[in-house]
Amino acid sequence: MAGSVADDANEVQYITDEDDTTEPFYSQKLAVQDQIFMSRVCEMGTRPQDMLSFVMEAVRRKEKHCVADANAPNGQYQADFSKRERDTVYVGFKNAVSPLRVTIRLLEAISDNPKYNKFMPLLRQLKEKVLIELFEKCELIAQHTQKHCLGRKGNSTETEVFFNKVVGDFYRYMAEFTPKQEAKQLGMCKEKAQKAYTKAMEVA
Repeated sequence: MAGSVADDANEVQYITDEDDTTEPFYSQKLAVQDQIFMSRVCEMGTRPQDMLSFVMEAVRRKEKHCVADANAPNGQYQADFSKRERDTVYVGFKNAVSPLRVTIRLLEAISDNPKYNKFMPLLRQLKEKVLIELFEKCELIAQHTQKHCLGRKGNSTETEVFFNKVVGDFYRYMAEFTPKQEAKQLGMCKEKAQKAYTKAMEVA
């Protein structure tokens, strides 16, 4: 991870968000840069689920983060994502699903070995459980990215390309583990991934 969390550990900034009705620990009205800081702390502490919560909250708040711009209609403009913010968000997203992908591959490898046949029912059940978790997280991340990261008026071309590729990656992960017999689901995942990658190329 580039840099040190100490680089970001200045005075913590809080913001006002009237839409919030609950206060999970990762949603304590922190400014975007402080959400990013906490996500990097979670990364170093190998807390992928907590990191995911912080980066998802960061991009949600980033959507409302504006900067002064005299050329904008109301004198303000949505702030673009910095490279550090984009990279941290992507690491948070990917760390949330990488262990699941590794687990599925491990279960498949064990299932292919005849000497473990007596464990097949349990291995299948565990794989199904992990697959459900993988698909839910990939879908959540892809939709969250589309809603909060794409099409923002302050986005640079680089940011639009980056997040379209993120969407493509997570639908690709879903396609990677969708059984071939589930043709409709597989086709949908591949189509969504290709659409996102194509959009990234068009924007670039």
